[in-house]
Amino acid sequence: MKVKILIIALVIIAAMGFLGFKYQVQIQALMQTPEVVKSTRPFYIPLEKMVVSVESERTIYYVMMEVTLETKLEASIEGINYFMPVIRNSFVRNLSQRSYDTIRKNLKNIEQLQIEMLSGLDEELTRYEMNGLIDDVLITKLVVQ
Repeated sequence: MKVKILIIALVIIAAMGFLGFKYQVQIQALMQTPEVVKSTRPFYIPLEKMVVSVESERTIYYVMMEVTLETKLEASIEGINYFMPVIRNSFVRNLSQRSYDTIRKNLKNIEQLQIEMLSGLDEELTRYEMNGLIDDVLITKLVVQ
C-alpha cells in the first residue's frame, strides 16, 4: 500500500514538474508586471475655462484661461480625470497669487507661464503620489480684462 502511494506521489510530482517546464514562459509572463509604454502620439485633455480675479494697484482684473493637458501615457488619462479638481485648483491658486503686472509680463512669454504652471501642478500631484501624470501644460487661451 505504501509503495502505491509513493508511486502515485512520484507520478504527480513528475507531472507537475513537466507542466511547469512546459508552461514556464507563460508562467513568467503572468508573474511580470506589465511594461508601461509611452505613446509616440500624445493625448490631450482639455479643461473647462477658468476665470480668476487678480488685483492691481487701481482695480481688479479678471483673467480667463483655457488649458489643455498633454500626456504620453494613455493610462494617465484616467488618473488625470480623477484628479481634475486638484488640477483645476492648482491652476486657480497659481493664477490668483499673481499680480496684474506679473500676468501682463507673462503674456509676452506664455512658454514660461506654462512651465511654471506645470511645475506647480507637479508639486501638488506629488502630495498624492501622482506626479508624472502630465507631460505638458498648454495654455490655449488667455484673456485679461
